[in-house]
Amino acid sequence: MARAKFKRIHRTGRLTSQQAARDREIRRKVMEEYPPLEGAPVSFLLSDPLCEAIDASRKSVRRLAKEAKVSEVVLRQFLNGERDLRLTTAERLAQILDLMLVPT
Repeated sequence: MARAKFKRIHRTGRLTSQQAARDREIRRKVMEEYPPLEGAPVSFLLSDPLCEAIDASRKSVRRLAKEAKVSEVVLRQFLNGERDLRLTTAERLAQILDLMLVPT
């Protein structure tokens, strides 16, 4: 399949209102389909307090994993920062640790 070659056009004058509107619409569609690669920094609003609560808990990791119905290996990997938890697992752990998940 041959790639299409495009010719770059440089504008010399001002755009009409119709051209400007068309340009804005094309830019909006492109940004919607291809968002910038550098997004907002990832925030660990849920995992950091959850890890702190697990560390502060008097329960062992084995017991917490059993109560949350998740593998002990999965919980240890989460605490070591090697993997993420599913939301349902995080909710169960929060409930076990008497934490409340509040939307911001």
